[in-house]
Amino acid sequence: MRLINTRVHGALVLACVTGASASAVHAEDTRNDSIELVEEVVVRAHPLADKGLAQPISVVGSEELQRMVASSIGETLTSLPGIHSSSFGQAVGRPVIRGLGGPRVKTMEDRIDSLDVAVSSPDHLTTIEPFTADSIEVLKGPSTLLYGTGAIGGVVDVHTGRIPQRVPEGAEAKIDLRAADNADRQSSSGALDVGFGNIALHLDGFYRDADEYEIPGFAESRALRRMEEEEHEEEGHEEGDHEEEAEAFGELPASQMEAKGGAFGLSWVGERGFVGFAVSTYDAEYGLPGHSHEHHHEEEGEESPGEEEEHGEEGSPLLDLEQTRVDFEAGLEEPFQGIESLNLRVGVNDYEHTE
Repeated sequence: MRLINTRVHGALVLACVTGASASAVHAEDTRNDSIELVEEVVVRAHPLADKGLAQPISVVGSEELQRMVASSIGETLTSLPGIHSSSFGQAVGRPVIRGLGGPRVKTMEDRIDSLDVAVSSPDHLTTIEPFTADSIEVLKGPSTLLYGTGAIGGVVDVHTGRIPQRVPEGAEAKIDLRAADNADRQSSSGALDVGFGNIALHLDGFYRDADEYEIPGFAESRALRRMEEEEHEEEGHEEGDHEEEAEAFGELPASQMEAKGGAFGLSWVGERGFVGFAVSTYDAEYGLPGHSHEHHHEEEGEESPGEEEEHGEEGSPLLDLEQTRVDFEAGLEEPFQGIESLNLRVGVNDYEHTE
């Protein structure tokens, strides 16, 4: 009985040794086969990510941005998950993140507010031009708390590079030209970055122009036109006056737009930091299709002289805005012991909005 047990034990030991040897040979072969070269992966993270802060972020780089770019910042980002655009024609389009928009989504240019009145009303233009952007970052979730209660829905930060933080080795330029047949849309933009020693210079500009949308038929539905005819008959207006006033056919009234602007930036860049400024302008004139000020003026009183011509035949509003802003930024690495970096960002804005 003891002999049988000894033989069984010896057989088990031999089996274990054989299995271990085979596993070692297999592991060595697997290691040799699994050695492969991997592409370099660049990870962009928030400076507070290592403190346990959740950071859901979407970054649209320059190459992807060239394919996605549209006439507004909201329309540019519609292909990203959870993002839509509150569109009001060709010019106006603010981003809507996870169903939240308006004052709940913060739109910034180079880590500072866009400094316009777009947040006060969804039909106001955001003075951030996507055609001149280098990249766009979209923040969602808990990380937006760093930007205050006005960013509870999300943050859209457009990086323009108008204040250079590095000196390019040579001249870097980009040009974008686009055209479309509907509304005869035309857009052109360009940027130039050059360096001289420790001096970095940035120039950019853009121009966009579009006529009214071409549509197949009347701008108003049959039911709406019939209702307006009945209202005009009750008010005692003649039928011919109504036809001249409301029968828009073939084109969408107040859907035209024109925008232009540019920027000049200059920086001194050293080994441990930089200091620079940028001066930019933005001028736009655009209409709001589907809007009417007719009832608004009836409640407040008669229009002022010349106001009817400015709004158009049907009372559609025409908006005109001008913005001139001066931005200053300075950065320094390891200014004091225990402090990794120090950054100062200031923006001054001269904004005029006429509606």
